[in-house]
Amino acid sequence: MTDKVQWALTLAEKGLAVFPLVHTLPDGRCSCGDPECRPKNRGKHPKPGSHGYKDALRDRVEIFDAWDTDEDANIGVYPGTEYV
Repeated sequence: MTDKVQWALTLAEKGLAVFPLVHTLPDGRCSCGDPECRPKNRGKHPKPGSHGYKDALRDRVEIFDAWDTDEDANIGVYPGTEYV
């Protein structure tokens, strides 16, 4: 288990819903694969094909599954409407 997966689990245990984001590759490109990805968005947006915060998770097994294909994925947090 990577540190990012552990952090995602810890946040979920504290009641926050989490979802995977893309990450920045060692060469500076975004893992989304879009060569036009703007520098300020690299590693900071939902993964292609996802629904972002609408896919946010709190369940431990679902979190493991979400990060299974990309353990380096950054963590997005949807605190819920009570915090916004």
